[in-house]
Amino acid sequence: MNIDPAGISQEEIVGVYSQIVDLSPMPIFVCEGAEMKVIIAIQATLKAWGKDRSVIGKPFMEALPEMAAQPFFRLLTRVYETGQTYLTDNDRADFIVDGRMQTFYFKFSYQPLQDRNGKIWGVMCIATDVSELVLANKRAEESERRFKDLILKAPIGMCVLIGPNHVAAVANEKVLEIWGVTEADVLNKPIFEGIPEARGQGLEQLLEEVYKTGKTITGEEVPVELRSRDGVELKILNFIYQPYYEVDGRITGVMASAIDVTELVKGRKRVS
Repeated sequence: MNIDPAGISQEEIVGVYSQIVDLSPMPIFVCEGAEMKVIIAIQATLKAWGKDRSVIGKPFMEALPEMAAQPFFRLLTRVYETGQTYLTDNDRADFIVDGRMQTFYFKFSYQPLQDRNGKIWGVMCIATDVSELVLANKRAEESERRFKDLILKAPIGMCVLIGPNHVAAVANEKVLEIWGVTEADVLNKPIFEGIPEARGQGLEQLLEEVYKTGKTITGEEVPVELRSRDGVELKILNFIYQPYYEVDGRITGVMASAIDVTELVKGRKRVS
């Protein structure tokens, strides 16, 4: 439907804009003056705050007393006094919703509002609720932390090698002992740069196959020359190379487990 702007009053145009803004799923509000009186708060804002329209016309801190120990009033005041916009990607905000304090995260901006003479009279906030994304990231970080902790405390040698260059992201004490190196020698380095003695013994090809195909490879009583106190010595290892998956199913590395069975094999040979 075509609408002739000349046939619509200024009041009607303002009313249409107000409806469009009020229907926005993004929280939007406007505060006026030094006390930050809430003069506009759309439905999405009221929902996020856990409040009704009775907060409109009240100073910010009266409308949201739970904000007293949080930085938002101070940030609003800073924007009002300096005229500098405040932007953030995931600031935490705690609101009383449904009778209990709940935590949310918002990407938002506080922008100064000026009159025709350039004088700042208020501050507008436009926000996006990113709570689900932030909490999902936190859960992923916690899961990764626990996984790393399991590797570090494992009773056998374990490590995670990331990327096509097999960079050592995690390596526990048991595997460092097998390799004959320290954490500083290998951590955050391509594994064959940290352990040059292991090159040229077929391990590169095995890691590459696991990384590219997702196939698990097992080695039993494999002789490998590795560093020792006396230089380089032949060690006999049992190991498993497994693909390391991200949450989205991508293979981003190789998880290796190893046991030094050198003495066991030597003892069996002595008996036989």
